Amino acid sequence: MHSLYFATETLGRPPLWDELVQMWRADGPIKDMLGLPARRVVNEAAAAGHSQSDAQEAMWWRLGNAYYSSLRELYVLAVLREAGFPVEYHVIADALFRVDFWLGDIVISLFVANAQYRDGEGAGRKPSARDIVGDCPAFSFVDMPRLTRHEYGTVHLPSKAEIQRFAAEYLGG
Repeated sequence: MHSLYFATETLGRPPLWDELVQMWRADGPIKDMLGLPARRVVNEAAAAGHSQSDAQEAMWWRLGNAYYSSLRELYVLAVLREAGFPVEYHVIADALFRVDFWLGDIVISLFVANAQYRDGEGAGRKPSARDIVGDCPAFSFVDMPRLTRHEYGTVHLPSKAEIQRFAAEYLGG
């Protein structure tokens, strides 16, 4: 996530996929942040007995999912702000605490529902913001799950109407 948002800040807009791949491969901070560590993980997986091509494909799959996730977050953030909700974002809150946005004391998590990773009901291997931060009475935790769609190469965005319904129910809009 750090490299994705660094690329966004560098370009002044979300990067196109091909631009992002070029930034991961070119000499510079984004290569140091992700390009080199990703290659190291692929090589370690190959050394552990996985095929080089499977390890590379798995890495590209993960990077693509992170890219689509960042685009989804930016879109939801823009729609909420356009609707008058001064939601806030920070890459460290996202990467370390699984906090996608917040509005005052309301912590908002946006995710694609998947029982293997996270489904909003406590199932899956990925911890929620509440799991990481703890059941802190100073915060209200709300989830904005998206249904899993099985389309390769497509950003799965909620509609503006879905975002507005979520805001009306959870953000007092």
